[in-house]
Amino acid sequence: MAPEQHVVRLNVAFVGYPPNVVGFSGFAHHAEIMNNMIISSLLIRRTAILALGGFPEDDVYRQYGGEDGTLQSAIMVLFKCIRLTGPKNVFNHYHSDSHVALYFRRMMGELDSPVEAVHKLRHAVESYVAQARAAWNKHLDDTKQASLGPRVQ
Repeated sequence: MAPEQHVVRLNVAFVGYPPNVVGFSGFAHHAEIMNNMIISSLLIRRTAILALGGFPEDDVYRQYGGEDGTLQSAIMVLFKCIRLTGPKNVFNHYHSDSHVALYFRRMMGELDSPVEAVHKLRHAVESYVAQARAAWNKHLDDTKQASLGPRVQ
């Protein structure tokens, strides 16, 4: 990664998904959305993730999931993540209860998203992104101050 690039995304292959999912007319479109959301496909500089305060851990994620998307939202706002082109080098294996599989089932119309969950998750995302922005700005200020050296009185 270039020094100014804090995050790079690799391409994801969806492996072992059942025929009804991969045969869904919107699969390619929604696979592309998930390709931009799956956190295991990211290379993140340690300083960046530490400055953000780590992975979001609000209780709402234990109930509904979505912490990957929340971290991704903060990353996109702060770092403008790029994705490498070429081969798919991260494999997302199908598990019926994974957040990715549940996302595809929602998009296929098999599952509803509870209104309460949508509102709670929206609030959690907005809160995390605001906290991450403040933490990153503090990190940048601290780094700038450190590079200037100690102040002479």
